[in-house]
Amino acid sequence: MSILSTSKQDIAIGTRLLAVRDAFGLTQADMAARLGITSRAYANYERGEREMALAVLHALYSRLSVDPVWIIAGPGAEPVMAGQRRLDGDVLERVIALVDDGLRKSRKTLKPEKMARLIRLAYEHCVEHGAIDKTHISEMLSLAA
Repeated sequence: MSILSTSKQDIAIGTRLLAVRDAFGLTQADMAARLGITSRAYANYERGEREMALAVLHALYSRLSVDPVWIIAGPGAEPVMAGQRRLDGDVLERVIALVDDGLRKSRKTLKPEKMARLIRLAYEHCVEHGAIDKTHISEMLSLAA
C-alpha cells in the first residue's frame, strides 16, 4: 500500500470490484483472466489487501467498459459503465460557487475531502431535482461546517 491510498479506500475499491464481477456473473478466476492478472492478485484486490495497479484499472475500462472514476470513488453499489456518467459543467460550477460563497460568508472552512464530498452531494441533489437548490446547499453547509 502506498501513502496515496488507505486500506479503507482499498477495501471500498475491492467491494466495487466484487460488484462488477457479480454483475458480469464471473468467478474470481474468470475476472482475473479478463483483466490479464493472476487469480491471486485479483483476489487480493477484491479483498482490499492490495492497492490496485493502474494497468488493472485500465483493463477494467478497456475490456469491461467499467467507469474508472466509479471504481476509484463510487458512489453507489451498482457498477457504473463508461459513458453513463455525464457531468453538467454549468451546474457543477454553480454548486462550487454557492459552497465557496457560503463558506466565505460564514467565515468557516472545510477539509478538502469534506468539501469535495459536500460539493458532490450538492451537485447530485441539484441534478436529481433538475434545479439549483440554494436552500438545500445552505442547509448542507450549516451541517458540514
